[in-house]
Amino acid sequence: MRIEDVSHLGPSEHGLHIKTSPTRGAYIRDVAYDNITVGNVQHDYVISLTTSYGSSKGKHPKSALTEIAGVRYSNIRRGGATIHDTGAGEWECFAERPCVNFSMVEVDIAPAQKWKCSNLDKASTHAVAVQPSQGLGECFREEEGRPPPPRAGEKGA
Repeated sequence: MRIEDVSHLGPSEHGLHIKTSPTRGAYIRDVAYDNITVGNVQHDYVISLTTSYGSSKGKHPKSALTEIAGVRYSNIRRGGATIHDTGAGEWECFAERPCVNFSMVEVDIAPAQKWKCSNLDKASTHAVAVQPSQGLGECFREEEGRPPPPRAGEKGA
């Protein structure tokens, strides 16, 4: 799935948001956000993924959990005068089935700050304008000097 060439002016509840729950199953794969301006986000992170939406309590078998893999954010920036977001980004993945192969390339969503993640594996950044002390370094590994990963649908993706 590609979401591209979007100017999100807001105000809105969410920015770039993916949601699922432990009982939905199936998969979220090969999602590409490209060339997006995010405006006023009022009560959430600018970029987020949650796996507890409408969640049912208790332990669920791994086979029932949504597989989440191959999400790419590229050329993402902020727009709009008023910014009320909770933070820059949050990825809340399943402990029993971590999210894999996430990448961020040329992302500048200042002044948003504060990054949080849980159970995110094989994630990388390239040319992201934030300071690792704001939490992004704990979620993504920096790959400066390497070419950015291919876009979804391109050879090598």
